[in-house]
Amino acid sequence: NGKENGTCLTYDEEGRLDKREQWNNGKKTGIEEFYDNGKPHRVSKNEGTGKSCITEFYDTGVKSGEWCGFQDSYWGWWVKRDGPYKLWDQNGELYVQGNYVDGQEEGLFTYHTGKLLEREQTYEKGRLMKSVEYHNDPPQHRMVREYFPDGSVKTESRLEGLKGDGKKMI
Repeated sequence: NGKENGTCLTYDEEGRLDKREQWNNGKKTGIEEFYDNGKPHRVSKNEGTGKSCITEFYDTGVKSGEWCGFQDSYWGWWVKRDGPYKLWDQNGELYVQGNYVDGQEEGLFTYHTGKLLEREQTYEKGRLMKSVEYHNDPPQHRMVREYFPDGSVKTESRLEGLKGDGKKMI
């Protein structure tokens, strides 16, 4: 019926697969983009609601990021993220994890260095409400800050001499 349907492959000047698009009745439902070495760069799946979920990779094939959100339909720019958000380093270690709701941070975001928890931040509707920094080098301690809705510091505490795996109830 004159509408795109099925798989569309795009190749670069060297004949390498550059992009694979999936179409259904004139609507793009998925895109896979590739590095020159043939490894995946970005995989995007459209949920049919205008929301797309993206997985990105380093050129080594290691996953670098995963998130969902809404994009501008013409330019493809991210308008707002919505759902789980994760980033990995080049060794495949998770270093950021959180959640977005309607383009704003919501709930707990965690930040890691290697396998060590470095920082936790709690958000409400995009506003930072609490942060906990974990200092694992001696002397081990934690900095806990709570914030007013305007972003100013409400309380600040330094907790000394804490040992263990870097995550304990405070």
